[in-house]
Amino acid sequence: MEGLDLWVIQLCVCAAAVAAAENLLPEGNVKKSVYFILGLIVVTCFISPLENAETISFDFGSDDLGVSENTDWLNRMTEEKFSENIKILVEDFLDDSEIKAENIEIHTDINDENSISIDRVRITLSRDYSDRIDEIQEDIKRNLGLDADIIIKPA
Repeated sequence: MEGLDLWVIQLCVCAAAVAAAENLLPEGNVKKSVYFILGLIVVTCFISPLENAETISFDFGSDDLGVSENTDWLNRMTEEKFSENIKILVEDFLDDSEIKAENIEIHTDINDENSISIDRVRITLSRDYSDRIDEIQEDIKRNLGLDADIIIKPA
């Protein structure tokens, strides 16, 4: 709390000095230049605590989350969003091709270098499409660059 008190006092002193300087300034073009410089001084006083800050930490409640746990959480969230976006991409492509999918599963993985790879795309279709499996797989490969496993829904 001591740092916050010192910062508030520093801001008050800076504001008082700026106010005094403004009252002593003569009218004219010089006043605009001095206003600019005084504004820079106020901004410098305002952000001065950041120069001593070594780290910025976030409190996520009562849990004591470490860096690796935060990174794991971020990786999971990124992987989920990536999978959702690939699923939407496949759904939109199938809709444009007038193909109704029963289910679409996207399986992804994050490697040690934090790169996301698509392990498997599994699409479940009704029996109506059983004669077009190869054609649909080729269309998905050609247009989306994905190797998809097409599964026909059991009766």
